[in-house]
Amino acid sequence: MRTRPAVAVLGTAAALAVYAVPGAQADEHHGDTKINQVVMNNGKGVAVGTGGKLFGYKVTGTDNSGLRAMEAWLWRGTSIDNPTAVTGGVYTGCTRSTCSVGGDIEPRRDGLVNADAGTWRVRIKLFAQDEDYRTVDQAATVQVLRTAKITTSAFPASVKKGYPIVVSGDLIRADWEQQKYVAYGNQEARLQFRPANSGSYQTVKIIKGNATGFFRTTVRATTDGYWRLRFWGSSTTAAASNAGAYVDVR
Repeated sequence: MRTRPAVAVLGTAAALAVYAVPGAQADEHHGDTKINQVVMNNGKGVAVGTGGKLFGYKVTGTDNSGLRAMEAWLWRGTSIDNPTAVTGGVYTGCTRSTCSVGGDIEPRRDGLVNADAGTWRVRIKLFAQDEDYRTVDQAATVQVLRTAKITTSAFPASVKKGYPIVVSGDLIRADWEQQKYVAYGNQEARLQFRPANSGSYQTVKIIKGNATGFFRTTVRATTDGYWRLRFWGSSTTAAASNAGAYVDVR
């Protein structure tokens, strides 16, 4: 079990401080403060590379005196009494019913390891103007995933109709421990094609990469357009795509 790390907290004046996680406690409240909704990162997961990554909290709540402030952070593990990792801590002022603020995750600063990728829980504490408060240890969940990158090349770049095209690429993902991108092997990717006069890609087939994250397949040239490999993501790694490789069909 790793030592519980400190988390960075952004105050209302955007001053940065180090905030040590206090002794955990069960959900608790005083007065009529309620948490109505928690939206993390506009409803999307957070893809984290080797550096820092910003994300958003938006929390709505009620109290007869109005909300005053919010304290929040992300934690991972089976119990908040002994989390395996903590990150993304914030403290911010609120309007009468809404608290919106950005947090950040930095793998090196926060002591994250690759096994920390996946589902994280969100702890929220709302403070009201009349000193009421409410704490919920699992107010929401959010996916914190390792960033992936995938390349695409198509050869030849100019070909006669009906002739073969070789499409290849490499899939890599962030290694939070080594602070660099490494091969992501034995994964599936969608080979997609977009005609030159179209704005959308269509999947042609699904192919599997080798142990070093390399993909290679052959298709027949039909019309001018863009070929790309798209990785759909996994339980630990975010989806990835690219602009595509253009092939001129004569």
